[in-house]
Amino acid sequence: MHGHPPPPPPPYAMLNNGGHPNYPPNSPYYYPNAPQYYAAPRRRKSSGCAGSCCRCICCFCCFFIILFLIQLLTALYFYLAYDPKVPSYNVETIDVKSFDLTPDSTLATNIHVVIRAENPNKHMEFIYRNDSALVVEYSNVGICAGKLPAFRQGRVNTTVFAADLTGASPFGPNLLRDFMENQKNRRIPLMVKMKVPINVILGDVTLKEIKVLVNCSMVVDGLSPNKTSQIISKETVFAIEV
Repeated sequence: MHGHPPPPPPPYAMLNNGGHPNYPPNSPYYYPNAPQYYAAPRRRKSSGCAGSCCRCICCFCCFFIILFLIQLLTALYFYLAYDPKVPSYNVETIDVKSFDLTPDSTLATNIHVVIRAENPNKHMEFIYRNDSALVVEYSNVGICAGKLPAFRQGRVNTTVFAADLTGASPFGPNLLRDFMENQKNRRIPLMVKMKVPINVILGDVTLKEIKVLVNCSMVVDGLSPNKTSQIISKETVFAIEV
């Protein structure tokens, strides 16, 4: 005879500490070592906004890297193709037309300065604009000023040009005493400053205007009316202002 099937499980059962039904030991549904199963924790989906931000940052970084490489290659091509060189400037002579000290301690001067500009470039020309500035200083005091002429300088060209500088500057007793001492020793320090706006021409293309700054520190043997000062020593430095 076949045995009777086990009775159905009760509609409910007490749960033990492990979260499993607590059947009595004599129950057919009792398993002392039943495996325990746990639901795997659900992963949170990454935010779509954060992913979009990362993609945007990556795109911007790639764009700037590519732009930097293009500029670097353009500059390299320009350097290799045109071999640019900085023009040089040199103060040739200083002719003193007038150099008078008035009773109110004002120094009135008129100085004629000759400057040589050299363009060593084979593929570049320069256009010198009108709004230039040329100043002669003694002991950080401007004694005369003027402008350079506007002109166009060709390739591999040396141009000599002149400028008439005039000025009326206060010359106090201490400054006058110092000047007279230097005049007696025949060693007068001067500073010639130039600020020249220039356009660079490459072939038929005129580039953006730049400013060439020139400071020429020199020592002359004297400053006397109607006399050309002899330049004993000089040192010239250049800078470019974009």
